[in-house]
Amino acid sequence: MIPDEELEGTIVHSQPRDFYCEPAYQEMLKQHHCLQSMAKNGSLMDNQNTKYFMRCLNVENLPFIDIKHLSMEEYRTEIDGYLDVYNNERIQSNLG
Repeated sequence: MIPDEELEGTIVHSQPRDFYCEPAYQEMLKQHHCLQSMAKNGSLMDNQNTKYFMRCLNVENLPFIDIKHLSMEEYRTEIDGYLDVYNNERIQSNLG
């Protein structure tokens, strides 16, 4: 389990399903100092960019790092590095 101090400020994004709307789930996120983010019900466009980025992250970065043996800080460093490449170096095919 990840210590609460490392979870503080973590954004947990989900689809609007019954479980994620339950007060007990929302309270658990508060207890761990996490922020809840939820797509609008039935709105694919609301979440499209996030889904595309997560797909790229899962295909282009995560298979090449051993996340089981990284500390949370090392994992954040890996993600920050990927964000830099994604935003500044990676060719964006959707730019036309």
